[in-house]
Amino acid sequence: MDSAGEINISISAGENFPEKEVIEKMKKESKKSEIKTSVNVQKQQASLNSENKTQDFKITTSDFVSPKLILAAHALIKIIIDVDSKEFIINEEEEK
Repeated sequence: MDSAGEINISISAGENFPEKEVIEKMKKESKKSEIKTSVNVQKQQASLNSENKTQDFKITTSDFVSPKLILAAHALIKIIIDVDSKEFIINEEEEK
């Protein structure tokens, strides 16, 4: 979250990630919750070698978590679960 109250979301995903769908859904959720978000998706090839995988994260010592940040995180998790379940159902139907 930046000083203006905008929540910056960075997603690192595989080439098949439905970027447009996720960004559109996040815009709708942001309008409903009256929060400002920007979503940046960085696509990359999936690596089968687990030794090359890294995760970057920041930890702050603040005791306060912004309610807007919680709303944005909840919305993003809901969207990813929705998109992932649709992809799972489509793949299962193709295998039959």
